[in-house]
Amino acid sequence: MKEVPSQQTFFSSKLLAETLLNQDTTFIGTMRANRREVPARFKTKYTKGRPINDSQYLYCGNLTLLSYKPKVTKNVLLLSTEHHIAADGVSQKGKPKPEIILDYNNFKAM
Repeated sequence: MKEVPSQQTFFSSKLLAETLLNQDTTFIGTMRANRREVPARFKTKYTKGRPINDSQYLYCGNLTLLSYKPKVTKNVLLLSTEHHIAADGVSQKGKPKPEIILDYNNFKAM
């Protein structure tokens, strides 16, 4: 199975991830919060009360949507067809981070 990391948040979508998965290609990519398929609870204005380094997952078939809050004013959304469980790893700086983010960062470094 091929793996495709997407660094363009403008093009990442549920439709793209499902299309690639049907062609035996996994997908990991960041998403914009204003996408129609992103639920309201994952949008930036609803994440203000969440603690730092908080992760929330949404599972829909073979897709996983992660909402991760690395800083007080930042919310990162990642869509993956490769990850299906909530797993944490440790970053190079020793901080706990979701496995999806660590894999995405590793793909960017390639």
